[in-house]
Amino acid sequence: MKTDGCPACACKLATDPGNGTKTRSVVKCTRCGALYTVHAIYLGESFEIVRPFFDPDPNPTEQCYFDFVTLGAAGVGRRHGWFNPKTRLLTQVG
Repeated sequence: MKTDGCPACACKLATDPGNGTKTRSVVKCTRCGALYTVHAIYLGESFEIVRPFFDPDPNPTEQCYFDFVTLGAAGVGRRHGWFNPKTRLLTQVG
């Protein structure tokens, strides 16, 4: 699938992330593996993909970038940072 570009590496190609997401608005970069939105998703949906808690392991062996445009009670927002793909827990925000 062609996109406007990955926010992490600017690659224009992405695929379905295959991680149980219920929306086609989240894609996975074919170059660096980042997860990002091509259309806004609900804030609650973003918590199903990347949980809103920090991983107790400060240096997991694997980390993945994510960048989501979200829609919640406060309006349009953005969640971005790094997460552990095994636990789906945050390792760094922003």
